[in-house]
Amino acid sequence: MATPTEVRSLYKAFHDNPDFHARVRAAGTPAEKHAIIRQAGYVPSTDHEVQAELTKALPPKTPDDQEFVTHVVSLAAADGTSANDA
Repeated sequence: MATPTEVRSLYKAFHDNPDFHARVRAAGTPAEKHAIIRQAGYVPSTDHEVQAELTKALPPKTPDDQEFVTHVVSLAAADGTSANDA
């Protein structure tokens, strides 16, 4: 289970390192995503953990806000993958 600090660190890594973000997004399975995240020195975070931290920083006020939060969670969460999303 990732701590709030670890979730924020992972999110910041996605923001600051587009190559890392692209590698994680291209992962074909959650296990592959976990491996990439761990090799980079971060702790994989579940969608629930990412959602909790995002809503602390960006409380959804409109359906568009909620859609944005949901999209970020799907990209960042260690228990899902966006390789087949279209």
